[in-house]
Amino acid sequence: MGMNIKDMELLLALVEDPTISISELAEKLKLSRPTVKVRLDNLKERGMIRKTIALYKPETLGLERKHVLVEVSSKESMKLVEESCDIHPYTVYRARTFGGKFGLYMQFEIPPNTLGLLKEYFQILKQKKYINAFRIYESSGLRQISYPDLERFNSETLSWNFSWDKWFNKLKKYPTSHETTTEDKSTYKNYKPIQFKILRELTSNASNATKKQSELKEKFNLSKTDAHRHYNYVMDNYVDKVRLLIDRKSFNLTETYIAVASSVTKEKKNQLYNLMKDNPPPFHVSMDILKGTNLFMWGNISASQASEFAFSIWNTLQNVEVYVLSTKDKGSRNYWFYDENYDFDNKCWKTSSGYMIKEPLSKLGLEI
Repeated sequence: MGMNIKDMELLLALVEDPTISISELAEKLKLSRPTVKVRLDNLKERGMIRKTIALYKPETLGLERKHVLVEVSSKESMKLVEESCDIHPYTVYRARTFGGKFGLYMQFEIPPNTLGLLKEYFQILKQKKYINAFRIYESSGLRQISYPDLERFNSETLSWNFSWDKWFNKLKKYPTSHETTTEDKSTYKNYKPIQFKILRELTSNASNATKKQSELKEKFNLSKTDAHRHYNYVMDNYVDKVRLLIDRKSFNLTETYIAVASSVTKEKKNQLYNLMKDNPPPFHVSMDILKGTNLFMWGNISASQASEFAFSIWNTLQNVEVYVLSTKDKGSRNYWFYDENYDFDNKCWKTSSGYMIKEPLSKLGLEI
């Protein structure tokens, strides 16, 4: 991989705080500012550093996450469903799946009481023979997310110091209950258009804090004071995490899996939640406690870890389906926060059947 110790230290500092400035990096690494900039530019040119994005927690905006799995019978059908995701206003992620059957995995973040509209949307796609079958899983709003811990990566052997078997075996040591917190949505009633526009910008590119505020000032014609104030409000109230996107191939993180478990007891869910919280794996892994007896895990891991992950989670949860995601080329897509979904005049999210069903299907060329 050709990365010396100073480059690795620089990368570790950026992963820890993606919004850190060059001056702060120079002070932390005891290097000159020009040296840090040269090294940083070199990492970007080599593609090892992609960009920085902000991740928001949908519950702070009064939205609910839904996981959707669909089965398709042809590549043409798959492309049509992908196009439907590109068009639908509440899509946040999609990826092709394979392993037994071919299909798509999708995430939607929708307003409360609109699950019926999402079901109707996919039912129409099924009636029109776009999809063979679909399943929708509802998030409870409780989730734990881990991110790559590059200190556990050996750049010489391109291997990770981690065992999924050992990790899952620790489960029985963790408590079967945990404290839960719910978002106080009353705090977030007075949404402002400029703050939603800033959130959209941050979900596409967060960069470092000083640079981003300067960009926002110019783009939205704000004063320096207003840019600073709105930026900080969005970061404090809506943004859950700022993440540095790295070249996964350089760190042997080439495989992405999802696992959907059923008949999971509340006690087992709580143990997994506590394990993820206190002893997170050194990879980008998301665990979502679903409503009912279901549980969802998404993981971007190394090829050598893939089979161990699949068999370990199967051994732990038994009733589990594991899918491989195609995240290369155009196999997957993330969508930025879409501020047009909110009606500022009526102070509510857009929830009509016309907006969530008829308009997207019409753009797809389907009449209902």
